[in-house]
Amino acid sequence: MYMKNGSNRRVALKLVLASLIMLVCVGFFKTDVKAATNTNDRTIYINIATQKVAVFKNGEALPEKVFLCSTGKFDNTPVGSFKSENFYYDWHELYGSVYSYGAIRIKGSFLIHSVPELRPIFGTTDSVAYNKLGTKDSLGCVRLTQRDLNYLLTTTSVGVPIVIINDPNTDWVLTESYTKVDESSAMCYDPSIDWSALGLNI
Repeated sequence: MYMKNGSNRRVALKLVLASLIMLVCVGFFKTDVKAATNTNDRTIYINIATQKVAVFKNGEALPEKVFLCSTGKFDNTPVGSFKSENFYYDWHELYGSVYSYGAIRIKGSFLIHSVPELRPIFGTTDSVAYNKLGTKDSLGCVRLTQRDLNYLLTTTSVGVPIVIINDPNTDWVLTESYTKVDESSAMCYDPSIDWSALGLNI
């Protein structure tokens, strides 16, 4: 079955606009997420019991940032002290053919990454997974919002100490706010990012 010429033109225009939006988003993020140039003067703490990540500057008693996260739903996130093995600053494919823009390798197959994008393009964040931040929901990795992951990617680098604990008696006050998304759509734009600052009205 063939579409009328007018329908063809409308479909073609929609595809062009979608491609331009993708290029704008990726372009902005590539300038935002850069390798940290400072030495590793921070330590990343992850508490499985409270589903929080805290970033401490070395020698400081209080964290400078505290994020919500999601760790392994099968209690398979490793506990212990590690030094990050690698940093990724572009689209990285995850298990299950989903994606994260940027990631930090903790150890082996365990990563710190964003809430999964269903395709390697912004605006395809898994809505249900996003709303589960603060609960155990991953396959073992540590999920963050894109905003929080960007912070780690720009303030730390390969070799940053990562300490993973499971202690209900250790808790930190959140420094960031979190917005629930509408789960009637399987995909969404990560609301932690100010998309209007990137020229998008969503």
